[in-house]
Amino acid sequence: GRYLMDALLPSLLLVALARASPASTNASAYKTAEGSFVVRIGVYDTKGAVATANYSADVEHVSFFGHLAVETHSNSSDEDQAYGLGFIEGYLTHERIYNHYLNMRCQVNCSGDPGSDDPVVNWLKNQDTWLESEINRRSSWDPVFAHMKLVRLQFKGLIDGYASAAPESRQLPTWAFTLINAVGDIFDIKPAVNETARPDVDRMSKEELNLYKVKNGHCSVLVKVTGDFSEMFFGHSSWFTYSSMLRIYKQYRTRFSDASRAVNQQMSFSSYPGMLSSLDDFYLMHDTKLVMLQTTNSVLDPNAFEKVTSEGLLAWQRIRTANALAKTGKQWSGIVSVWNTGTYNNQYMVINVGAFKANDGLPDDILWVVEQMPGLVKGGDVTPALRRGYWPSYNVPYWPEVYNGSGYALMDQKEGHSIGSEYELAPRAKIFRRDQGNVVDFETYKHIMRYNDFKNDPYAEGSPYGAVCSRGDLSETRPSPGGCYDTKASSASRFLDGGVAEIVNGPTTNGGELPPFSWKNFEDSPHNGMPAVWNFTFEQVQSPWAMDQ
Repeated sequence: GRYLMDALLPSLLLVALARASPASTNASAYKTAEGSFVVRIGVYDTKGAVATANYSADVEHVSFFGHLAVETHSNSSDEDQAYGLGFIEGYLTHERIYNHYLNMRCQVNCSGDPGSDDPVVNWLKNQDTWLESEINRRSSWDPVFAHMKLVRLQFKGLIDGYASAAPESRQLPTWAFTLINAVGDIFDIKPAVNETARPDVDRMSKEELNLYKVKNGHCSVLVKVTGDFSEMFFGHSSWFTYSSMLRIYKQYRTRFSDASRAVNQQMSFSSYPGMLSSLDDFYLMHDTKLVMLQTTNSVLDPNAFEKVTSEGLLAWQRIRTANALAKTGKQWSGIVSVWNTGTYNNQYMVINVGAFKANDGLPDDILWVVEQMPGLVKGGDVTPALRRGYWPSYNVPYWPEVYNGSGYALMDQKEGHSIGSEYELAPRAKIFRRDQGNVVDFETYKHIMRYNDFKNDPYAEGSPYGAVCSRGDLSETRPSPGGCYDTKASSASRFLDGGVAEIVNGPTTNGGELPPFSWKNFEDSPHNGMPAVWNFTFEQVQSPWAMDQ
């Protein structure tokens, strides 16, 4: 028997290795003489193609994140590179885009294309018309609109690439792509155009307020330095509807000739099919060595929505622009502050990881916190807080003018501490304060970002939402398929050496203590293209171009 085993071993090993490396597809996008684009599968042509890409679907990965890496080549114009970047993505990921759209369309209208009578659609149309005219007017001299021109071309390429790959029965209207990309902005466009959709804090129960906050995107971030400053950990866990769990980790590398349009041309970010931003947000900028993380702040004062305007850049558009143009947190804050639509109102954390020196003091401006509400963006250096060990973020505004202006003070008067709105006493504020000292290495950092022990943790107050990684499906009173559904984590040493991160998709099991999420009790919620049971593990990802640095 032993000899047979020995004979079999090499082939068994090969099988194991084959499983370990995901099956992926290479592709190249070319511009034809007529000016249209075509994709050739199985070719990675860095000499003749406008864009080349490698894609592996979620089912190939232990994390259940798909993986897409696209690079564009300097033999093409900046405009063609931007369009090709979108085209090859739309082409390769068309199956997931179709399912993600089916899962997301109920955010505005479950039957599909709501038509131009819909006030949300109308608002977005007005914004796009404004954007087009401003690009025409300003892109020759204003770097923000010069870059926006490229992002808009990428968006057009995405739509056309999808259309050229998807079968006739699965063609999608432009609206599908607008919805997917603006889904975060739509959280605030809906109440802006429809007063009845605004939160009525006076009338809502505690449970309703919790559901309102989770439905409008919610996340956890912890930036943690070790006691001797030898390492800095950072990461993000997203909270939103579980219908949004089709995921792709994306890496872009462009080679635009005009540097005024993009200082940073290499980035990695957690994303979704058909989406050109992160939404979560989790971005690694490999040229500028900036990292950007984000958690959502709800707008709880109904009057604040009066300041929402369609004459500006949507959050996803401003973020892409700031990520490309800023070299520092201060610059990033400045870019995001202009053209604020007041939609997708978030706390952004920009970490200048390039300025981190192991075992040395933290220099000023290593961590900037920038918060947006309708009519106001406020940013500043919070490095002094990080020097004490950690910076937590949990959907409560930090800057007092944003806290008060968004209506959090109103909610405190009504509910007191238990709702989790008061900055120092939100459940996650208490959990992070108590547990951040246990983070001594990458494993303990990942553990806290997946943490949910609501049955035993007094700070959770019995609620599965009272955790770093919430599980709305486990609520006894109002179970809902929403909550925390991923974690992305990295550290200064990992990021600076190869752009390395670890990612996992799906709700937490808290290390096997909670049952894995299953769709079987929530069959009515859209979950096209998803597995029935979610129990995935962390996977290491890195920049495919890190070695070229």
